[in-house]
Amino acid sequence: MFATLVRRLGHVGKEPVAKRLPLTIFTNPHKAKKLWPPDFRELNPQQQLRFEKKYKRRVRLAGHSPRWIKGTKYAQLIVTAGWSPLQDRP
Repeated sequence: MFATLVRRLGHVGKEPVAKRLPLTIFTNPHKAKKLWPPDFRELNPQQQLRFEKKYKRRVRLAGHSPRWIKGTKYAQLIVTAGWSPLQDRP
């Protein structure tokens, strides 16, 4: 374990990709397969509905924060656990 630590500390790391080359639409290594959002004038109503559902799902997932949800659950637990013993007293 100690030998690995010494070896890693002595190793010169590479520069991150972001420092070497600024990330733009032209230098992005992950090219999009499709244009998003699509032009709705070219789609039939069934395809429009499918893309609307997909967009709503993406918006919902983008707003999802596991840390916030976990904190809210703990806050609710603390409030309910702290509140119930106080109500039993006369």
